[in-house]
Amino acid sequence: MKIFICYARVDKPFCKEFVKVIDNHDVFLDDRMYAGDDWWSIILQRIAWCEVFVFLISMNGLRSHYCNRELQVALKLGKAILPVLVDAEAEKHIPASLSKIQWADMTGTVTDDVKNYVTRSLYEIEQRITSRKASPAPAQVGIGHEPPPYPTNDDPVTHIGMASKAMEKGDFERARDILMRLNRQNTIQGMQRQIVEDMIQHNDALLAEQMTERQRDMDYRILYELAQYPINRASAVKYFRDFQRRFPDYDPRGVTKLLFGDRPNFPAAPQAASAAPMPTPRPQTGKLATAGIQGFRMDMLEFLPVHTVSRMRPFEMARYPIVNAQFNMFLRDPNGAARTRWWSYSSYAQNYHQKNNQIRPSSNTGDTHPRDSISWYDAVAFCYWLSEKLGKKVFLPTRAQRMRAAQGSDGRIFPWGSIFNKELCNSRESGRASTTPVTMFPGGASPYGIMDMSGNCWEWCVDAPSHNRPFDLKTNAKRAVMGGGFRSNQAQLVNDYTLEQAPDTQWPMIGFRVIVML
Repeated sequence: MKIFICYARVDKPFCKEFVKVIDNHDVFLDDRMYAGDDWWSIILQRIAWCEVFVFLISMNGLRSHYCNRELQVALKLGKAILPVLVDAEAEKHIPASLSKIQWADMTGTVTDDVKNYVTRSLYEIEQRITSRKASPAPAQVGIGHEPPPYPTNDDPVTHIGMASKAMEKGDFERARDILMRLNRQNTIQGMQRQIVEDMIQHNDALLAEQMTERQRDMDYRILYELAQYPINRASAVKYFRDFQRRFPDYDPRGVTKLLFGDRPNFPAAPQAASAAPMPTPRPQTGKLATAGIQGFRMDMLEFLPVHTVSRMRPFEMARYPIVNAQFNMFLRDPNGAARTRWWSYSSYAQNYHQKNNQIRPSSNTGDTHPRDSISWYDAVAFCYWLSEKLGKKVFLPTRAQRMRAAQGSDGRIFPWGSIFNKELCNSRESGRASTTPVTMFPGGASPYGIMDMSGNCWEWCVDAPSHNRPFDLKTNAKRAVMGGGFRSNQAQLVNDYTLEQAPDTQWPMIGFRVIVML
């Protein structure tokens, strides 16, 4: 049969998957890749040509002006409609024109049941078509009078207005088409052309983000199916690590739990033989953590809440990285760095501490400078000590937690936004050539008010891209450092840039900050 597939461009990965199911039919894909202004007439001819009109239902498709216009034409021509749901969120927004028609559900994996349903539906449609007369020719139903879904005049105001409305609705595909048509005109000059080119660039960035999200959804669906069967575990772990590197916060169906079991709990603090259990009072959300057990105080230690996403354990992050004055409290406390118990969480940490019982001094001794030259082993020991002092579960952040705290929910490139600004951080471009006080760049704060997330000092994370069990502290696996330092260029200061270092590394530009596990 002759099949026309209508879909939003960002849903192309799902469209390709569907085409595999019906590859024995004559299929036309609505790519909208035609040059000039005649593509609408080609679309009309193809809708008239087809016997079945397939509509891929997604939020993007329902918002698309083009998709809706094509659906209206198909309904007007009396074409057989086969809706295919590819986005679970869109189910409750299906329009009345489609809600009475049974749809194929492809929001999960394309199972044999889905394939059988599609095949059976097409067979039934084919039987109905062969039992009745051929459809009227396009001219007999007035298809030639369908106006195109784009402005046909040369007025830039009309084009800009329609494109802006399309962008506001999230219909970036239509907005691009309108803007490109306007940009091809010779009638716009000077500021008008610059506005149009800026809008095209902004719209293309939003469209690319939409397409990335849809490809993410497709990749995740495949990983979810792979992870359900133990025989595929090795492959699933391998590819899920790569997926998490790109999308650290995205796990709506719990692939992490399928692969690694329940989310690991915070590791128990090393205890001396006679030590009493550590009390765990309720965290003071967003407060200065100057008051702890038995009057313990630590200045500049303030935990700020970070809005987490589904399946990310709630946490708060310290406003500043650990500074020299704070780490010196650990060094001077008789029950602090002098006690080997804080390194007893692994044999590797114990061996390291025996060989390096004198912690390397910081490269800059200013009280409010970040404490650098710290190994991962020493940073974890500090966390255990501070946990006992505060009566809270203090630890290093995972890469996903650090990225979330740095970029928020809008996927920004740097903590302050998506455009690099050397005045908002301490980087190579800033030309300072040493660490600076952590309070020096308030304008460079992340969406949650967290400072120095880019530049000044690299910061240890508890895990690394090649280490998939973040709270397994008993290995000597490499760990991630993120954020860049004062010698790093802007490419290394982006929120997702990661290096892996051996846990005994003591660079003069590596420090750390802490979180509270809630």
